[in-house]
Order: sequence, then structure tokens, then C-alpha cells
Amino acid sequence: MYSLGIISDIHSNIEALEACLTDMNFNYPEIEEIYCIGDLVGYGPDPKKCIKLIFKNTLISKIVKGNHEHYVDQTVTPPQVTSRAKAAIDYQINNIPLELRWELAQLPQFITTKHLNREITLVHGSPQYPLTAYVYPNSLEQKDLFQYMSNLEVDILALGHTHVPFIRKKVQNDKEYLMLNPGAIGQPRDNDHKASYAVIDVQNMDAEICRVEYDIDSVAKRIISVGLPESLASRLYKGI
Repeated sequence: MYSLGIISDIHSNIEALEACLTDMNFNYPEIEEIYCIGDLVGYGPDPKKCIKLIFKNTLISKIVKGNHEHYVDQTVTPPQVTSRAKAAIDYQINNIPLELRWELAQLPQFITTKHLNREITLVHGSPQYPLTAYVYPNSLEQKDLFQYMSNLEVDILALGHTHVPFIRKKVQNDKEYLMLNPGAIGQPRDNDHKASYAVIDVQNMDAEICRVEYDIDSVAKRIISVGLPESLASRLYKGI
């Protein structure tokens, strides 16, 4: 029985967010809570709408800060980002009202919680580097992360940031551990254009990645109409 939904990397893509929440509600009505693990904003044209929808959805009970919330909070663009990313960050800063920016600033970088007596850790990057670490499906860091889970008795670890979904399970000393990345709702980067989220059967320590079609044309046209780089629109069709 799937009892948890995990969403991440919405990136101001309201069409994809609405499609995923609708899909989850229809296909997994038993879901008790939804956790959002960062990057509500960034790259897309509708940060205000995405923030409001996530904060008002009563099923979304936990939200952690991603690196893009940090950029908006600090009103600063990191020097290492591309010109395309800089334009997107500047757009987010200029189009999120101060009261919503304050809400984003209050988000924690790291949450440990319990669901059905399972210890769950939520973080955008990794426990060591919450805003910056990239843990990919075949990352060597996974070995260290499973050890971290064992040391701190964390049953489930949910990560985001890479926009690439994966599910990994490990049994150690007769105890199961589950690590996953739900992929990106708003800007997938695993060569699949469909929005991505995850559902977890917490009791049985199982998970599933779900892919959802949405109206990319509508998002792409709006990206261009608000003056964001055209490449941010074209990449949505390719999932890169």
C-alpha cells in the first residue's frame, strides 16, 4: 500500500506540477502525505503559482529547501552558473513577491521525520552537502550514504537535485534500507520528457517511479513569452 508521495525539482513548471498531483491523486488515492524535496522554483515561467500550490496543498506536509530557493533567498547568482541559468535565476528573483520569498527563506535544508514508524530523511542534495551534492543512479557516494543510514538508523533517504530518478535498496544485518530520487517534475534530465515523481510503500519498504505526460507546448510558449532563454523551452521536449 503506497502511503507516501515524493516530489522534487518543480522548477516553476505549473503545468507539470498540476499534472503530477492529479495523477497521484487518481492513481494513488491511498497516499497519506506528500514530501517535497526542493527546487520549487528556477528555470520555468511560473514560480509564484508553483509556490502557492505547494504551500496550500494539505497533503504536502514537509518541504525542504533546494539550491534555487537559496539563490532566491540570497538574491544572488553563483559565479559558476551559465548565462542561461543566470537569466533564469534573475527572473525568479524578480517575479516572486517578497512575502513568498520570505516563506522560501524559512524552509529547512534537512528534515528527519517518521512515517509508519520508519525513520525518513529528506534533503535536496545529500546529508553532507544539502544544497550542492549530486547523487546519480550509479554514484559511488551511495555506498557512503547507505553507511550513513545504517549509522543513524535511517530507513528511507530521499534525495533530489540531479533530475534523474533512481531507487536503490540494501539489506544489511537483516535490516532493509531504501534510497531514492523521484526525478524532476519540472525539468527531467534522463532523456525522458515526462514529468517524474515517486511513491513509497513505507510499510513494505518499496517504491515506484511514476512518469506523467503534460502540456509541454503551453510551458514552452510561456517560457519564451516572458523572455526566458529559448533553450529552457526546447530542452523540455528532450528531457535533458
